Amino acid sequence: MNSILSQQKNKACLPSVFNNFMNCRMILDCTEIHTAIPSTMELQKLTYSNYKHRNTLKGLVGIAPNGVLTFCSLLYPGSTYDKQIVKHSGVIDVFNSGDLILADKGSLISDLLPEGVSLNIPPFLGETSIYTKSSDENIDYSES
Repeated sequence: MNSILSQQKNKACLPSVFNNFMNCRMILDCTEIHTAIPSTMELQKLTYSNYKHRNTLKGLVGIAPNGVLTFCSLLYPGSTYDKQIVKHSGVIDVFNSGDLILADKGSLISDLLPEGVSLNIPPFLGETSIYTKSSDENIDYSES
C-alpha cells in the first residue's frame, strides 16, 4: 500500500500541531509483529528480534502528518536493521528537496536521503513522548 501525498496535498491538510514542521512529508517507523517460532534454526535466527526478545516480522510504515497511513513495506525477518528496510523498501525515492521526515531515535538513515531532504529525530522523554505544563499540574494534583 503506497499512496503518498504530494507536497502540496500534504501541506493543505497539515494539522496545526505541525506548524513548526511545515515541510514534514512523512513520519517513518519500523514496527514488529510477533510470529510463530519457525521450524528451522536458520529461520529462528533470522526472525529473532533482540529488541522484542521473540521471533518477529518487521515492516516499515509511513504516516502523513494528518494521521493517514500512506506507506507500508513488505515484511522482513525481525533481525533486519531498520536502515536496511528503509533502503530496500524504496520509500526514500518519493522524497523531494525541501521535504522533512520525522523518525524515531533508531532511524539512522540520514546518509540514505536525497540531497535537500531533512531528517528530524525528536527528543524522547522516557516513557512519555509528550510533555506539557498540564502534565506537571496533573502530577501536582495527584500528590495532594
